[in-house]
Amino acid sequence: MERVLDTPLNADGLNLRGIESRNRLDELEFHYSLGLLTPDSLAEAVRGEAFYERSLEGLGFGHLRGLMRGFIDLAFQSDDRDYIADYKSNHLGNRVEDYAADALGRAMHAHRYPLQALVYTVALHRYLRARLPGYDYERHFGGVFYLFLRGMRPETGPASGAFFTKPRRDLVQRLDETSKGSPHAAPG
Repeated sequence: MERVLDTPLNADGLNLRGIESRNRLDELEFHYSLGLLTPDSLAEAVRGEAFYERSLEGLGFGHLRGLMRGFIDLAFQSDDRDYIADYKSNHLGNRVEDYAADALGRAMHAHRYPLQALVYTVALHRYLRARLPGYDYERHFGGVFYLFLRGMRPETGPASGAFFTKPRRDLVQRLDETSKGSPHAAPG
């Protein structure tokens, strides 16, 4: 646990231990409406975003309408930016090298975590837009950390066990509109 708390998540030295309780929301439950979401409308929303498109390969589901519900392990604020952290206990190997960037990238895609990151990002985006006066995605949203706990080491910093992504604003906006069931997102 000490290693996880003290591992720098980025080059600025951000770590979990330094996040004050007033700047964090643990197990943030979210609910947001889904107008109509289909495999085609989801694919259209992420088209051109290779990192996220790969998460849709082989994904099958029917038409969804109703409520998206979930829990974000940690939403936190640092330097006036809001972040998401998701904890992963995946066993990728017994060596620190097994948790390097390329291995984390493979694990991310194997488990469709990029798609999960988008769902969480839309949830926090909607939360901040409703609660933060003057909210601007670029200025206020910092990104998403996937923390592979078994690989985190203070001495390696973000080079081992910490995966970071920040979806582009237009992608988040497209997915937000698509999940609302806006007219351009409805099937033809």
